Amino acid sequence: MSRTGRIAPAIGRLLGRDGYAIEQISSIPSVLAKIRRFKPKVVFSSEANLAPRLNALRMVTGVPYRFMYSNGAPMRGPFPWADYVHQVTPTYRDIALMDGDDEFRHILVPYGFSVPAEAPDRSVESRRAARRSLGLAEDRKIILSVGWIAQQHKRMGYVADEVARLPEPRPLLAMIGAMDEGSAAIVSDASEKLGADSVVARSVPPSEVPIWYAAADVFVLGSLAEGFGRVYIEALGAGVPVFCHDYPVGRFVNGSHAVYGDFSVPGGLASLLAEYAHLFGEDVEGDRRRWSYARETFGWSALVPKYRAMFRAAAEGPLRGASQSTDPGSRFGK
Repeated sequence: MSRTGRIAPAIGRLLGRDGYAIEQISSIPSVLAKIRRFKPKVVFSSEANLAPRLNALRMVTGVPYRFMYSNGAPMRGPFPWADYVHQVTPTYRDIALMDGDDEFRHILVPYGFSVPAEAPDRSVESRRAARRSLGLAEDRKIILSVGWIAQQHKRMGYVADEVARLPEPRPLLAMIGAMDEGSAAIVSDASEKLGADSVVARSVPPSEVPIWYAAADVFVLGSLAEGFGRVYIEALGAGVPVFCHDYPVGRFVNGSHAVYGDFSVPGGLASLLAEYAHLFGEDVEGDRRRWSYARETFGWSALVPKYRAMFRAAAEGPLRGASQSTDPGSRFGK
């Protein structure tokens, strides 16, 4: 039952859950059927509502697979319903280990990305062309934020408030991402503070998102915490300068290729945008460094061998609670 249909959200309201949870739970029969058919050695999922239920029904399949939970949401643990945990950053792996879980069950491999094979063209003319294709003013500076257009988590309202602190003429603020019943208030408030012609808020198909990165001068994410933060790498892979709240996951993902500050305080982002105003101009070498970092660190060409080793370690390792004859983590090379 699709989360975007009528039935899943209706059932969710009756059960005090959301449509996404009902979508996951209702998929269990078809998932079990596929496990019986394909007899996998490893079942890999990031769906937290699906995982413990699959574990409870494992004997029904008659297949002795290993269940690996991909912890990108993330969850602190413990994970008694998972044989192995795919950790995408050291932060939540270390939390699980401090809580006493077995180290070999937690395998660290970051998310992989399809980063362009060639360095992006971020010349002024290229950015203007991208803006023209999106129907935006070609000569306007653009601050881009991609994610759920909400006050909580992605903190789009905070980003708008910080842009409003900048002196005029301010850059255009483009907020691109999922919108729900609370998004209208965020957009309305931003338009009131910045002016209706200084805010763009849209939900767009995934194929259009790269054009927004190509049009942007800088990228900002107002989150104070993320399980990973895919949009950071999307931006860096497009050569776009990133402004990030200073927290461990952000440091792990962006390395030395972001501008860090305290986004928990008023003025924290605005002061950085003013201090690093030069990043709104052309920076060919900086653009190439950001792109190269994203491709060499998180590109699939770099990570495929690590994913292969991770799945092999899980396939050959013990079930949770079984005796451990080998250490699959050591074969992975943590």
